[in-house]
Amino acid sequence: MRSLWIGWGLVLTSMLLACGASHDGTKGGLVGFGPQGMTDEPARRFALVIGIDTFDDERFNELRYATTDAHAMAEAFDDFDHVVRLTEPEETDRESILDTLRVLRARADRPRDILVVYVSSHGTLARKPGGALQRYVVARDSKLDQVATTAIAVQDLVQELDLTQARRKALILAMCHSGVGKSHTDDELAKALSEEKSPLIPLDDVSEAMIVVSAAARGEPAREEDALGHDIYTYYLLKGMKEGDTDADGAVTLSEAHDYARDRTYAHTNGLQRPSAETRILGRDPIVLHGTRQRAALPVLYNYDNSAEGIRVVVNDRTKGVLPGGVAMAPRTTQPAPGERP
Repeated sequence: MRSLWIGWGLVLTSMLLACGASHDGTKGGLVGFGPQGMTDEPARRFALVIGIDTFDDERFNELRYATTDAHAMAEAFDDFDHVVRLTEPEETDRESILDTLRVLRARADRPRDILVVYVSSHGTLARKPGGALQRYVVARDSKLDQVATTAIAVQDLVQELDLTQARRKALILAMCHSGVGKSHTDDELAKALSEEKSPLIPLDDVSEAMIVVSAAARGEPAREEDALGHDIYTYYLLKGMKEGDTDADGAVTLSEAHDYARDRTYAHTNGLQRPSAETRILGRDPIVLHGTRQRAALPVLYNYDNSAEGIRVVVNDRTKGVLPGGVAMAPRTTQPAPGERP
């Protein structure tokens, strides 16, 4: 296992150097800034929760816990301003899902708003004529031989989220695209898959994010388990929303909950399922799933790049965690002992 050694003097120096010098020799200087439209209106949180167990096309096998997952997630969002859950057959066809998402994104019309979409269903892969393989969410009325026109492309969901005025969006996919588990691919797609190698504004107020988290890495199964009564990833994500406060500020963000669930899902499946994350975060991770920020947060080192896989973070000879993910850095309260790294 590779290690990343950090001393607190190095951390401080790196943070200062990262500011960058301007052409007049100053190191950035404070300027009035803030995303256009940001106001002091309180952030509102919206969620669309989707769970699909049964499908019109019988080639998609029934799932056992997708609707259970959706109901549990909706309950976990108990302090959100507005939560919509879609679990009944008449609610989970392709057009109904997209229409509901459009209505909800229109309601999330303030820049500081948060919009979270959670989906528990089958995932599959397909390609449009001449295009590359894309990830798709299987809706209740999707057809295996017409995936590109009857399922919902993950990219389309991301684009819908990008159309909202809210600058803080997240898509949580409790599914996979491996051909087993909560997934379905035909032989041709499986083969293709195998071959693909102003005054200063508080940072919380101006932070933006687009986060897509998935229950499994590409080509891996996402599993349900009777003993848990849930999709494995969703089970640990729910626990992470209560126990995953990495930076000890009183609130659990999506990144924190995902990190909690990722590690435990990986261990639970003996390494067969590796939840993944694609993040675009400006400022501080602003997507709070549970609780409220009540105190100053510990500094957290985040890295989700594939090249960071397995790197052990060591601070002053003490292992703090393993990347990818977030590793909390508790501030030092004592002077270094003689001979100890500064």
